[in-house]
Amino acid sequence: MSHQRLNSTTILVIEDSLMCQALIKAFLRETGTILIMADTGGKALKLIKNREVDLVITDLRLPDTNGVEILKTIKHNYPDVPVIVQTASNIEFNEEDCIKAGCDAYITKPYSRSVFIDTIICCIQKKNIRQADFSRDINNDGIHLQPSMSAPPGKYC
Repeated sequence: MSHQRLNSTTILVIEDSLMCQALIKAFLRETGTILIMADTGGKALKLIKNREVDLVITDLRLPDTNGVEILKTIKHNYPDVPVIVQTASNIEFNEEDCIKAGCDAYITKPYSRSVFIDTIICCIQKKNIRQADFSRDINNDGIHLQPSMSAPPGKYC
């Protein structure tokens, strides 16, 4: 698999576990991504205001909020930014809540490097397709029509 599609992709990771942060850094070390780490939802929201990001990965359990609330806030303020929700177990995870909040994909820990990277690539590709579809949906007057909708989110995008 070629990781060139991730080169210079800026990813905001919202994860309070130092061990999980280290694992994500190791998984993405040779992909050319730019990682921005936040250990709370509050820090993440400050970071995303000041820096353009291509994708967000958030844990569901955070010390100051939960991942679904962060997901809702990010999707409200930055609707074009894909968000991947990661969770430690299916017990705490409510797929319907995440989908309603706008999650683009979700993964359950522990996950493999290949599943992790494939999920990121899929979300970035869907974002690029949506942007391309939107730019094609311009009529002669330069007025944007409703963009094409992509497939609903799933476990691996």
